[in-house]
Amino acid sequence: MAERVGEREPERRKMTKRRRRRIVRVFHHCSKKTRFVFNLTMDINFLRDEFESNTEWRLRRQFLETNIDSLPLDRLVCLPRCFINMTLYGCSYPNPVMIEVQERGRGLVEEVEAGKKAQKKQEYSQSFVKSS
Repeated sequence: MAERVGEREPERRKMTKRRRRRIVRVFHHCSKKTRFVFNLTMDINFLRDEFESNTEWRLRRQFLETNIDSLPLDRLVCLPRCFINMTLYGCSYPNPVMIEVQERGRGLVEEVEAGKKAQKKQEYSQSFVKSS
């Protein structure tokens, strides 16, 4: 495939010591699933990404805590991110994924919607006060 002028190769995330340790830790625990679940419930914070905001992490953590016992590792890593993308950013996924995420995050979705409503109400009142 011919390269276009000025086209660059996409940047890869730098493998930091912290990230490498986290990946090794996850794979180490994957081989011993019962030990993984026990350690994950004790220290779920190691799944937090460096780029996540506090709001995203709070919601993803709640989703992880509610579903930690009923999901295998690959789904435990994937579904909370889908949940965040669906509820906060309006992304869509294939129908089976959407249904599963909605069922597993049922109580959290209402909480997010209530927070959005309260934020809009506050923004409206602030703009009303500024205009008067």
